[in-house]
Amino acid sequence: MKTPDLNKRNKALDLYKIKKENIVINDIIVERANEIKKYGIKPIDSLHFASAEYRNVNALLTVDKEFLNNSKQINSSLKVVNPINWFMEEIEND
Repeated sequence: MKTPDLNKRNKALDLYKIKKENIVINDIIVERANEIKKYGIKPIDSLHFASAEYRNVNALLTVDKEFLNNSKQINSSLKVVNPINWFMEEIEND
């Protein structure tokens, strides 16, 4: 994880405990990631997005504001959201 703020990194790592699944990168994911990069998404983030989309997850959590903003342009059912916003939305829907 590249997050330099140790506190943020530890909190993000705690979120990984909610659901963790290894996804094997395949040609479909790589091809979609290349499409996603066209929206100004960094290569590693485009792989995260494409992998999450491939596995039909509901939400991809990130604190990267640039990724959050750029992902809004992508035609996808995958929601890219800030973990705090996601958590608050989940609580309200419970």
